[in-house]
This record gives sequence, structure tokens and C-alpha cells, in this order.
Amino acid sequence: MLQGGNHAVRRSALERIGGYNTAIAFHGEDTVTAFRLMRVGVVKFSFRLPIFTSGRRLRKEGVLRTAWTYALNSIFVILYGRPRARAYTDVRDPPARNREADCADEDSQPLAPMHKG
Repeated sequence: MLQGGNHAVRRSALERIGGYNTAIAFHGEDTVTAFRLMRVGVVKFSFRLPIFTSGRRLRKEGVLRTAWTYALNSIFVILYGRPRARAYTDVRDPPARNREADCADEDSQPLAPMHKG
């Protein structure tokens, strides 16, 4: 078992399995990688490698829905070798817009406010 957000893999093992499957958008990529790695060596799970992460997905989708989605995708990987989900919802906040970066070209100038009058 691997946790997608926090895992370590020997380069030689990753090379032996052909790297990560980049065709998988989100759900199940870590499970697929773990199953592929088990064919070339031992996969260990440890609670000694904590990771602190946000609860954005849990807040947006709810605990039960999130758990169900992860469980269902893991079951599909076990049974069919691929996750069920083909897409995912991006729950990150949109980045703040940087007006200076938008106007960084020499030819572009910030727009002046329009006033009626």
C-alpha cells in the first residue's frame, strides 16, 4: 500500500516497473504503483512517515463520499488493474491573481480605470 502524497521508492524499482502510470489522473495511481512494485520487491507501510495535509477534499466532498471514492477505486485496481474514476474534482483554492505578472510584458500596460462622467 502506498499513500500518494507521501511515499519513497527506490529508483531501481521504479525503473523496473517502467515509472509511474501517468495516464491515471488522480484516484488509484498510488494503488496501481504499489501493485506494480510488489512484482519486483517488497512494499512496506509505515506510520513513522507522517504527512500533514489539508482537509480540503474532506470539507468539499465529505468524509463518507471521499472514503467511498478511494475505496471503490482501490477495489477496481485490485479487480481490473485500473481505477474506476477517469477524472477528479480539483478542490484547491484558485491561485491569487498577480496583476504585476499579468502586465510584465514590455508592450502591455495596465488598464486605467474607466470613469463615466
